[in-house]
Amino acid sequence: MNVLETLLLSEPSKGPRSGSLGRRTLKASQNDARYPAKVTVFYPLHPFYGGGEFPVVRRYGTGRVEQVEVKTARRRQVLPLWMTDQDHCRQFSVGADPRCSVPALWELAALLRASGCHVEADE
Repeated sequence: MNVLETLLLSEPSKGPRSGSLGRRTLKASQNDARYPAKVTVFYPLHPFYGGGEFPVVRRYGTGRVEQVEVKTARRRQVLPLWMTDQDHCRQFSVGADPRCSVPALWELAALLRASGCHVEADE
């Protein structure tokens, strides 16, 4: 039995690294083959869109809620994994005549003012 089989088949760990199946999980390293080396943000409304490729630090989540942590020039940033899927993001489109309710905009302005942001709005 090799080291990996020993880890996977051993008694469940009592610590936080214990998997949902009662198996001990291995922490991903920077050279882990499970993660691509770099990802690109294809979601057009994200600030990183068109910003090139970002190195992946780690990928985590379960089922439909998967996230990827990337390293930018200033910090690490967590992104939903679907934002890095070109085929998925290609299905989105911005309407020709976008609309928003005026009461919702006033509510947003009030929230921004309450948080200390300077908001110029004609009432």
